[in-house]
Amino acid sequence: MRGKRKVLWSLHYKMALMILVVFSIPFLILLTINLHQIRIESEKQALFSAEKVLDETKDYIAFKTRSITEILNLIAFNDTVQASLIADSSRYEDINLWYQDANALSNAMNQFRFNSDIQTFQLYMESGLAGQPGNFDYLKMEELEKLDWFKPFLSSSDAFDWLPTRSFNYDVDNQGISVIRKIPAMHNIQTISGIIKVRLYADAFRSVLDHALLTPNSSVILFNERLESLGSSITSQLNEKDFMNVISNHREEWLSYPNNYQDEHFIINDNRMFLGLRSIPLTNMKIALIVPYSDILSASNKARDQMIKLYLLAIPLVFLLSYIAAGTMTKRIRKLTHLVRKMKSGDFKVADLPVNGDEIGELTENFNLMVKNISHLMDETYLLGREVKNKELMALQAQINPHFLYNTLDLINIMALTNNPNEITELVQRMATFYKLSLSNGKEKVTLENELRHIEAYAAIQNMRFGDKIKLAIRVSSDFFPYEVPKIMLQPLVENAIIHGLLENESGSGTIEISAYIEVQDLIIIVEDDGVGMASSETESLLHGTRSKNTGGFGLRNIQERIQLMYGQKYGMVFVSQPYQGMKVILRLPLILTEDDAHN
Repeated sequence: MRGKRKVLWSLHYKMALMILVVFSIPFLILLTINLHQIRIESEKQALFSAEKVLDETKDYIAFKTRSITEILNLIAFNDTVQASLIADSSRYEDINLWYQDANALSNAMNQFRFNSDIQTFQLYMESGLAGQPGNFDYLKMEELEKLDWFKPFLSSSDAFDWLPTRSFNYDVDNQGISVIRKIPAMHNIQTISGIIKVRLYADAFRSVLDHALLTPNSSVILFNERLESLGSSITSQLNEKDFMNVISNHREEWLSYPNNYQDEHFIINDNRMFLGLRSIPLTNMKIALIVPYSDILSASNKARDQMIKLYLLAIPLVFLLSYIAAGTMTKRIRKLTHLVRKMKSGDFKVADLPVNGDEIGELTENFNLMVKNISHLMDETYLLGREVKNKELMALQAQINPHFLYNTLDLINIMALTNNPNEITELVQRMATFYKLSLSNGKEKVTLENELRHIEAYAAIQNMRFGDKIKLAIRVSSDFFPYEVPKIMLQPLVENAIIHGLLENESGSGTIEISAYIEVQDLIIIVEDDGVGMASSETESLLHGTRSKNTGGFGLRNIQERIQLMYGQKYGMVFVSQPYQGMKVILRLPLILTEDDAHN
């Protein structure tokens, strides 16, 4: 019954979480519906504001254009202007007469320069005052006839044309707007006797366009029916060139748009935009308002954020109670998770968790049993691994000993034939030291001092064999001698350095240097030679037993595996080498005194 009661309490905690979910779902549904409605209303309001601003901008530009066109109409039908267009050019061979008539025409035209947007007037005619060198106010019609856009305009029924000032060859760098008007003949309005051109200041419409910027990222562009930009107010998000390219690529479609047009799904550079188009009355111009849809939705996004904050503030009590309930329910699971993480990191020394009668208690009981089984299996695996490595070490010794012994006995035989008893005595003593230290009473670990003596004996024997071509330099402080190292750890490294490094030099000789130092709680031993070295890409093969025919591969791999089996994966060897720059082997071992020195 007690166990069953605990199960009921556990279900109670789970039910508390379910209550939180049940209460949260209606709130979330209401919040979602409310946010959706707010988004729709905000979007409608933003679109209405965009249309309103666009219409106001259109009306203001229309007002300014009407003022300019009225001025051009007055000039076109002025008697002085009409008379100058049909004047005989031969009359102006007398320069005084030219100045007289030019001043009269200039006074007649300047009386209409009461509009602050107008910068200059220019009059185009067949002859008359036109053609005088240095004169830029009265030009010949042939100057316009050279331009591609002029002939279609001349043959059209339009009286006015609005175009960028850069459309005139001599104003290629000017960014302003120019307006031209056909001047009909005095007695036949079907005949065009001249053209009056007004150049407006570059910022004539800038303030109007700037006023139309509905949002921080909005853009407004004024263009004509030839899809030429006449002015713009562009933000950083939109490039005028990109917009005009979009128009040019869909020229026929744009020309077919009605006077009042809008598109809420207009795409520029993969970004959704609101596009509003309005035609300027009695002109060939249109104004385009482009608003990123992200700006239109920004108001609804702010409202959404506020509603979410209110929602979060409305349920703190429920959240707090649910949190306490969930924390109580998951307390034992958290403890279990903590122990699992410890096991994941390799620590299997964990205490048994208390077992209760609910589902989590059953899980805990099975976990305790699993830990015991894994610990037992790991102990068995560790012992088996050590035994395997010891067998491999014995195999390595069995491989080294006959080969080394054969070479050494062959060397003794040669010495005997050459009658060198002292050298034979020294060689035999070195052999005795070498094999005594190799056996080391069957111990797996020896002192660093014994390992270095073992290497000295080995190097001395090899020098007798190769004629003192190998120099061994041991630069290890005697303070490090008592620390333990795996047996036969350095001999394969030195042998590898001799056979695959020094003897492959052109001189067949070289130096092996052994040094050591302490880094935090680790003993670092470095074996370095000045042999031929190898490419860094080849050093990995040394730890896979594929480099040497004898012990260069198997022996080095055995060292690495024995070190990691004894002390863990953070310890072992690292090879550093470049071709013809020698080889450096860095061994990292834990700083451990041998048992005898530790007791002393």
